Amino acid sequence: MRRLPRKLVLLAAALGLSAALVGLLAATEASLRAIEHRESVTRSVKPTPPTQDSSREGVYRDQGTAE
Repeated sequence: MRRLPRKLVLLAAALGLSAALVGLLAATEASLRAIEHRESVTRSVKPTPPTQDSSREGVYRDQGTAE
């Protein structure tokens, strides 16, 4: 069996590592894009806060009691 030249082995290893890094970069970019999309969807669905009753503005409300 013939031995492969050292340069060819190093070239193949470098190409394999480069392909792996490009794949990781693409996967990370897709993941970040999905997170941004999810955040924009949840941001647009947030309910508006309830309006405050001006007559009860300064009234203390105990958090333990139900209204």
